[in-house]
Amino acid sequence: MYILLAISALIFLVLALRVNINVKYEDELTVYLRVLFVKIKLFPQKSKKFNAKKYEEKLKKNQDKPSVKLKEKSEADKEKAELSETISIITDTVKVFFKAFSKHLHVKLAKIHVTVATPDAAKTAILYGAVSGAAACLLDLLDEITNLDKIKNSSIVIEPDFVAQKSDVRINITLSMSILGALITLVKTLLKYINLKYIKPKGN
Repeated sequence: MYILLAISALIFLVLALRVNINVKYEDELTVYLRVLFVKIKLFPQKSKKFNAKKYEEKLKKNQDKPSVKLKEKSEADKEKAELSETISIITDTVKVFFKAFSKHLHVKLAKIHVTVATPDAAKTAILYGAVSGAAACLLDLLDEITNLDKIKNSSIVIEPDFVAQKSDVRINITLSMSILGALITLVKTLLKYINLKYIKPKGN
């Protein structure tokens, strides 16, 4: 009897554990999955070993193709695209987990600090407008998952700096769900897949 109770309590404790997904950007985007003290790197993956033979073959193919000269973007346009794209990539990353675990996912930490700066004040204002639009999409998504006003560990600062010369982006988002919630979602997904793959075709 006591053994069964102990096993039940252990299973309950394991299922109640939280799985944390940390999406962080400081110079580069990193995504980690963590359960207690176990930390697994999801992105970026380990770089593949350089293959000289494949590189030479690819180089020869590119040489055979006619060269097309493209109009180079200005530094302001490049930075505008890079900053907006960075925030959009982070939004898409969070969206992937949200779509998979929407009912069980919560925002545990949301720190978004973006300082927009360029050597030119007018360009800074334009860049700030573009970055604000991209950041608004990310904030709407996080608010949809968990009301950001209820999160103690949240700090949202998006501002222009007309004195600094370079923009600074520091984003740290932690999504959390229970192991039970993750298992329920995975089982539902598996059952849905079996139903679509094997059961429905037989009825047609």
